[in-house]
Amino acid sequence: MDPDAFVHSLCRPVRRSLASPSRRVERRYEGLWGAIVTFPKRQPFATNVIVATIKTSAADLIVQKAEGRERIDWQRNGAFTAFGFAYLGMIQWFIYVTLFSRLCPNAIRFANLPWAEKLKCRAGQIDLVKQTALDNFVHYTFVYFPVFYIIKESINSLGEKQKQSEEPLVTRALQKYWRNCVQDNLAMWSLWIPFDLIIYAVPIWLRLPLNHGISLAWTMILARALSFFLRTRQKKRRFSSAQCWAGALFLTPVQLVAMGSEMNDEEAEILEKALVDLEIFQNCPRHLIHQITEKATSKRYEGHEEVVFSDQVPLLVVLSGDLRICIGCAPDSDVGPGSVLNVSGMLGLHELAEPFKPKAGKSAENTEECDEAISVDVKTLSGPLKDEVVNIYNLCPISCGVGLKQTNLSGWLRMDIKPAGAVKVAMLTLDNIEDVMQKGDALKLFHKNLSRLTDHFICILRHGIFPGVPPEVIWLISCGTQRRHYHPKETLVEEDDLGEEADWLIAINSGKVDVEKLAYNGEEAVPQHIGSLTEGAVLGDVCFIHGGVPRGATVRAHTEVDAIAIPPSVILQALALFPGITGSFMGRLREIVMQLQGSLPRPAQALKGMQIFASCDLAFLRAVASVSERKVFFAGDACREEGVMDDTLRVIEFGRCRVERRVKGSGVQHCGFCDVGTVLGERRFFNMPSKWPDASFRIATPLALLLFIPRQSFNGVLENYPSEQQRFRLVKEMTKTDRGNAKREHDAASLSILQGCGPGFLQAIAGCIRTVTYKIGQTITVQGAVDSGSMYIIKGGSAEVFVNHRFVKEVHSGDSFGELTILGFVKRRSAVVRAKEICIVLEMPRAAFIAALEDHPEEQEHFQKIGRQHGVVVSSTQWPLFEGASQKLLSLINLYARKHITAKGHWSTFNGEQLPEQAAILVLRGEIRMVTQDKELVFTEGTCFNEQLLFGLPPLEGRLHPQGNCEVQIMTAEIFDRVVAECPNERDFIMQRIVNEIARKAEQSMGFQRGDPGGALVLSTVIQVAADDFADNLRKRIDARIYEPGQVVTEAGEDGDCMYVLVEGEAENEGDGLCHGKPLPLKAGSVFGESVLLGVARTYPNRTRATSRCIALALTQQVFQEVLEEFPSHVELYNHMALQGAPDAGSSLELNAQLGKSRAFSNVSKDFLTVVCERADEVYFGPGDDIFRRGEACKLGDALMYILLQGAAIVEGEYGDELGRLNPGDVVGEGGALGIAPIRGATVRAWRDTLVRAVRLHGSSVQRAVTAFPDEYESLQAIFQKRASANKEVERVRQKWLQEQVIPALNDCRIFTGFPEPIIRKIAEHLLQATYTSGQLVCCAGNGADSMIIFLKGAADVHTKSGDLIGNLTDGAVIGEVAVLGLFPWRTATIRATANTDAVLITANLISRILQGDDAVEARKRFEQMQEERRTQVEGGMPLCALPFNVAVKDVVSRAVALHAVRFTFGMGETFTPKSKSQGPHYWILVQGSMNLMMGHRHIMLFTPGGTELLPEHIAQDYGASMHAATPCEVYRVGFYDVLLATSVVRAKWYKHFEKLIEEVEAKVRLKLQGARSISLMKMRKSRTETNLFQAGDEVGGSWPLQKAGQQMVAPGSWQVAKLPKCTSQPRLAGDKLLKLREDFGSRGPKGKARLPSISASGRQRRG
Repeated sequence: MDPDAFVHSLCRPVRRSLASPSRRVERRYEGLWGAIVTFPKRQPFATNVIVATIKTSAADLIVQKAEGRERIDWQRNGAFTAFGFAYLGMIQWFIYVTLFSRLCPNAIRFANLPWAEKLKCRAGQIDLVKQTALDNFVHYTFVYFPVFYIIKESINSLGEKQKQSEEPLVTRALQKYWRNCVQDNLAMWSLWIPFDLIIYAVPIWLRLPLNHGISLAWTMILARALSFFLRTRQKKRRFSSAQCWAGALFLTPVQLVAMGSEMNDEEAEILEKALVDLEIFQNCPRHLIHQITEKATSKRYEGHEEVVFSDQVPLLVVLSGDLRICIGCAPDSDVGPGSVLNVSGMLGLHELAEPFKPKAGKSAENTEECDEAISVDVKTLSGPLKDEVVNIYNLCPISCGVGLKQTNLSGWLRMDIKPAGAVKVAMLTLDNIEDVMQKGDALKLFHKNLSRLTDHFICILRHGIFPGVPPEVIWLISCGTQRRHYHPKETLVEEDDLGEEADWLIAINSGKVDVEKLAYNGEEAVPQHIGSLTEGAVLGDVCFIHGGVPRGATVRAHTEVDAIAIPPSVILQALALFPGITGSFMGRLREIVMQLQGSLPRPAQALKGMQIFASCDLAFLRAVASVSERKVFFAGDACREEGVMDDTLRVIEFGRCRVERRVKGSGVQHCGFCDVGTVLGERRFFNMPSKWPDASFRIATPLALLLFIPRQSFNGVLENYPSEQQRFRLVKEMTKTDRGNAKREHDAASLSILQGCGPGFLQAIAGCIRTVTYKIGQTITVQGAVDSGSMYIIKGGSAEVFVNHRFVKEVHSGDSFGELTILGFVKRRSAVVRAKEICIVLEMPRAAFIAALEDHPEEQEHFQKIGRQHGVVVSSTQWPLFEGASQKLLSLINLYARKHITAKGHWSTFNGEQLPEQAAILVLRGEIRMVTQDKELVFTEGTCFNEQLLFGLPPLEGRLHPQGNCEVQIMTAEIFDRVVAECPNERDFIMQRIVNEIARKAEQSMGFQRGDPGGALVLSTVIQVAADDFADNLRKRIDARIYEPGQVVTEAGEDGDCMYVLVEGEAENEGDGLCHGKPLPLKAGSVFGESVLLGVARTYPNRTRATSRCIALALTQQVFQEVLEEFPSHVELYNHMALQGAPDAGSSLELNAQLGKSRAFSNVSKDFLTVVCERADEVYFGPGDDIFRRGEACKLGDALMYILLQGAAIVEGEYGDELGRLNPGDVVGEGGALGIAPIRGATVRAWRDTLVRAVRLHGSSVQRAVTAFPDEYESLQAIFQKRASANKEVERVRQKWLQEQVIPALNDCRIFTGFPEPIIRKIAEHLLQATYTSGQLVCCAGNGADSMIIFLKGAADVHTKSGDLIGNLTDGAVIGEVAVLGLFPWRTATIRATANTDAVLITANLISRILQGDDAVEARKRFEQMQEERRTQVEGGMPLCALPFNVAVKDVVSRAVALHAVRFTFGMGETFTPKSKSQGPHYWILVQGSMNLMMGHRHIMLFTPGGTELLPEHIAQDYGASMHAATPCEVYRVGFYDVLLATSVVRAKWYKHFEKLIEEVEAKVRLKLQGARSISLMKMRKSRTETNLFQAGDEVGGSWPLQKAGQQMVAPGSWQVAKLPKCTSQPRLAGDKLLKLREDFGSRGPKGKARLPSISASGRQRRG
């Protein structure tokens, strides 16, 4: 609605003055007083006009004063006066007196009747209703409101410039009335219909007073409404009619005046500023916040009312006055104008916080989480670091202590909020805010802020940092909380961090961090892992905020870590507003108080440090100390109240105080802080003017201890010491206090190393001494550590000293340590000093000491004298680049190059002086980081940087960030020139050292750290094959060289004696200088000239030119030979290369001849070869190095090819299988280099025993040759196509061999049972046939084994390690399964071929690689299952332990047999038919279940555990029998040869029993089977049919497949044993009976080849 439409807010009917019906009554009177008294009766009309005018004007003046206006708005008052005179005085007189008297003749008589008569007067009642109806429905609607709108429009026209309009004023006014007539009249009727019924019914004498009273009140309402309209119109605010009439209808005039419920301009500004500062409105548009301010309502609270914070209660902003807040039993705190309260209630967070409310007698919800959040390394608890574990608890006291104790809190801490007098607040609801924020994208931003802050709110509650603290306070803290994310290895907190950063609370939401403690390892101090923290851990101690406590350990992220961080300033702000939150950790505060009281300095020592007591006698100070008192205060406690006359002297010994001053109208104003050492009330104590006479001092930290000295008690002591009285009379001349500096100066002067120093030097040091507090168990210094070099003075508590982890002594108050470190005589700490109790020390930083020494150079002689007294020789600090320089040069450097101590994080001195960056800088102590555009460099102690500036090269570009107070020495170019000028003979040496140092830095950028053996020299294969000591000696003796752009490094055909390693810059290979085309680029890491170094070549093959500034390591033949003489073992290695007589590849003609000898290029012209060999260079490959790898992409112009000059190479398949061998003269990679082969088909690797020398032919040269000679290229393509056709035929033959022999053999192999067919085929494709001639050794017992052998065709004998023959193998035999399974890496038998034998070798590496593929998941699972089964067998000694011999589980023979035994499981009804004897006889041992021996459908015998549990497989095969599972069974298949091999090495006690059991079982089984065969033959004879007889014979003696549910199972191995020859000598340890069994088995021989069924571990049939 337009502001002009606000007419209804002014439309408040002003009641009239009702006089008698007659206009004039004649009355007699005497004198002036009579004239005045009778005037109203005589002149009622005039009286009504006067009263109406004065009343209306007076009402407006009263309201203006009630609004607090300093100046009266006379224009507004004139409008109301005119309205009262014209309308209320004159027009309404005519309406109510003249007109109504005629229309209602019975009205006056009715009004004067008694109330009883009025109820009977029907005519009077009718006139009463008639007057009320006429007044409200006629007068107000058609007269009063139109007139009022016209007057209001005229006021608007006078008050502001209106836009030019053609419509007259009356028309505009009536149009506005028409728009608002319904709302205005409804509001009017709701008020005046009841009042008119009363006014027209009272007696006539009461009507006038009642009418004027109501009229006066209504006029005041009208004035108030107009004032509100004018203010809101200035602010361009809009209000609905309902809002405007609500105040008029439901608030009395007195309430309106008293409350002043609408905000004035100043209050609106306070509200808007408070909202802008809220975190929930961060980045929100300012104009929307202004609109939210306009939506706010206001309310006044009196002193007796209580303010409640809860959900659904609006946000409150204090506009005037103070609200007094009390949490728990803590002191009250006042919040003044601009304070925002109950944000959490407005957002409905109280319900969200309900699950975290503490309950009496129960642990907090995060107790278990805290237990799991902290883990200590087991080695730490039992090792030398066990004393460091306490640092984890010092680091996380909230997680380690608070969460483990029961709390007595029941619900939130009580929070009382009451006004401190009359308070006015503004109120906002969430709906108000969201209604405004819906405009544009502001609502999304607002909700984003809410989501972020609510997440912080929940995290703080969940971590239990402030248990029991009301949600309103948690919300305040969450608004200042930050969200942090740490990457692995990133540091969360650093050990010994002190100050603001050390007081942050960091709570881990997710992830894992490592806790590291600097500890001595026997040589130096290094960070060592002592524990881990996970979700729920809280770093930091809220009780020691601003207590000067450093971090106890370093915490680094182990994984990605999400955390919240709470700044100490936010916690201090919360403590200032709500000091009662200390109730949540009051128990821990009281424990700390008990510890601190025993650790603080004695009162006499504290007094000695005060300036006013510094020169007092010690006896006097002790007397004063006896009357002093040490008091404990907690957050919010007042140690001195404003306006209280108190002459007590106070000294802050621990904690911090906040200075407050109450300002009228602005509440409490913060003036500053007072830290440890500050003396409060000193000036008033000695009757001097006070700096803060009307201020209050309240505790700002959770805890504070102050020393109190009452003035009266002090005066009593002073009377007993006349010598001190005169001095204190002069105290008034003091103009300021020292904040405790005098104390530190006194402590410094008492140190032995500073005795004799001047007062200026002592004062400079005293200003930098700081107080540090160490918790119990925290280390002050660490043995072997290189730290900031501070010296420490213990002022309270005690500490323990350890050297080499052994206790030495205790140090107490007054002791000091670290003197030699601060003087620079030693760099590493000599002992561990650990706090035994809370220890308060004064730390004197070395940086401050150095700065003071620079300002007072006269003190240097004093400290050098101390060094000589201690026997310390102070040597000149040596730069790495000046190693080996003369003592004179080093002395000059230390004389001219100044040393500085940097500030932490800033490249400036401790005093703020900016340090030069355009200089060479040596780090003497600490660590400096340089951040460049693309990387970060770290310079540690003993390293230097920017040394290239001394050589005339530009320095590094980047910002320097010292990590702590670092000590550096700076040498500018001017200083260097001055030093060199005094040592001219050393100039060349110094310059070469600088170049060498630049090369070292270049090597570091390549990844070679200082101290790595050989450095960048190992990029050369020639050096790489040598020992580390050899390479390191070479690197120490060579020099680096710098080449400017365009300078030639090597010239083609020129004699040389150097090998070069390019470590920085770029160069080009220009060939012989006559080549066409683009030169070949060389980058950092390139090596050339190796053949020249070894003497293999005399000249360089190519010209090498620098294209940018290059730095290269130059290794000369002289240095190489000198070092080679020191390592005789390397002489043969390198002389072998020179003595082989390899061709010199120094010229292209020689390369042409070598390349033309190859089969591929034998028919190619010499011109083609000449172009191909352009820019060819030599390369070396170490043993086993890849020349190229299979699968590399090849492209004409990019791919390389090589000519082998010396050494040999092998060609390998995909999984390392050897496919062939290359010798000197062979060309490698020609197909890829010519672009004929798109990828490398195999891997070519240098032979493992030789160093390979080759010529590298570059792809760009090959491409130019192909372009220049297209005919030659076509002939090469034809040659390769013929070769490809031949290869296809070879591949076809190979595939047939794989399909017919290899794959069936793999399927029959037990360890591949269950493998999918594609995996079996993949294994087969990488196998090559191995042929062994008769008598050739296949493998030897005791040799290492990493493969298995499958015999495809042939025969071999099996021998024990001692040479005894135990059997033979035939087609299908498998050797070495356990080696491939990774169970036993040695051969258990010696195998020698007895005929020409074909076999395949399957390496464990091949199986491992194939099983790692994504398509081998099922096979890998089966393979791992088999490995686990075998390990379980070995651990349990199965299956021999199941036999009734009492075989021990740990029996060696039993375990050896178990290693080779194969486990089967059968389901009920499954059948097994033996088919092969290729690997000798086997026995089945039944462990569980029962099995039937069947011949055909005839049951032979039952095998059960404890009964007959051993089944000879070879006998069952001889008779064509099979095994049927009667129940689910578990059986093991044991090889006869495996038993013999195991018992041939170790004799077992149970061996004879095993022999006997085999003899008995074989005899029994053979007897049963012979009887069954006889019965079967008898039945066949009865059939009298030859065909039937033949078929029956087939059924009995043929193959017996394993069947179940119609499926045939395939045997896992094809075994066949040839007849064993009778040994001339009996095999050792093989018993007579077993030998006889073996001979019997051999004499019978196999009936034919059969297949052993393939049984999975679960007993199900699986097809190989």
